[in-house]
Amino acid sequence: MTLVTEAAQSPAGRGLETFIYALGEVQAANRGCLARIWTDQTTTGLRDVYREHIAALLKDAKAHDAVRVDASVTDLDILFWSLRGIIETTGDLSRTAWRRQAAISLAGLRPSPIALADPPVAEEIIHRSRQSTLVHSERGS
Repeated sequence: MTLVTEAAQSPAGRGLETFIYALGEVQAANRGCLARIWTDQTTTGLRDVYREHIAALLKDAKAHDAVRVDASVTDLDILFWSLRGIIETTGDLSRTAWRRQAAISLAGLRPSPIALADPPVAEEIIHRSRQSTLVHSERGS
């Protein structure tokens, strides 16, 4: 929770960007634990609280015209999943690959008059994806 509460202190709607990079740093530093982070029933409630804080960061970024109006929390869920995959895949081969992807993703979140072709992924799909991850995690233990 420290990462998200510290990021919320960033001025001018920059908390979301600050949080994305801070989370990436933590994930990169703890690569061996990524498969276990947020993938058990014990952390479900905490993850939900975390998402509420992330939604507040997103709302603040929108209020400061730092991100596009159609950005959603589910877009951020997918962004975090993508960073995790990059960190796991590149490992020690590239310690900056995830940062590059974060920058590209943040560029895509910036305000634009051009509408995106697809709507955000529905909350239900994100929820079902997480449930599937929990089931796979429990079977693997």
